[in-house]
Amino acid sequence: MIGMAGGYAASMAFAPKAASTPNPIILNPPNAKADPDRAADTSNHILFNADGRLTGRVIEVGKYVENEQDRYHFLVLPDLSFKDLVNDRNKESLMGAMMVELLYKDNPVIPRMHIGQHVEIRGPYVQDKTNGWNEIDPANFIKEL
Repeated sequence: MIGMAGGYAASMAFAPKAASTPNPIILNPPNAKADPDRAADTSNHILFNADGRLTGRVIEVGKYVENEQDRYHFLVLPDLSFKDLVNDRNKESLMGAMMVELLYKDNPVIPRMHIGQHVEIRGPYVQDKTNGWNEIDPANFIKEL
């Protein structure tokens, strides 16, 4: 994977395409309202919108461990109406996609995602200070469109 952070790229795992059902909720945790204090880890994020929304196509699915925590990442190529959410770092390092993150401790049942899946994602829209790209972190709602 060109341009991705080393540890992330080395541990990418791809999910096979699953059968689709019309408009299923893929992730809808009990506390579906974004928690700005949890989401805006101000040591590593700049919060743009605590209730961010994105629709697009999944182009990669991955899992990696950071600071002894499992993290799940999805790269979502935004639909045209959401293309302004990405910045130059998203374009350079993530093929123009948005990083979407889930923490295992927040969502012990990780949704099964597949490449090409058209989804709506909601959660805090932030900029990752370390990498410079914009992302949804953590996703608190995912729905197949």
